[in-house]
Amino acid sequence: MQLLRIYPYSFLLFLFLVIVVGCADNNDSSKALKDDWNSINAANYNKGLEAYKRKDYATALEKWTPLAEKGFAKAQINLALLYSTGRGVAIDY
Repeated sequence: MQLLRIYPYSFLLFLFLVIVVGCADNNDSSKALKDDWNSINAANYNKGLEAYKRKDYATALEKWTPLAEKGFAKAQINLALLYSTGRGVAIDY
């Protein structure tokens, strides 16, 4: 509380800087990179989905694992399904 008395506008300055830095990331080149990344993710996800439908669980596992490690939620859910049912993975229990 003492700091707010000494520097009353420091919090507002900090908030302003956070907003400005956050908005600076929204340029066209980063958007293009994100779009390319999303299209690559979608392509690999769909390849894994097609493999799963063909009951080629090893290929589905191969396509979804890198996506899941990078935080792609749908791939994480599908990997959980593969592991919980023992499809395409070694059962070690």
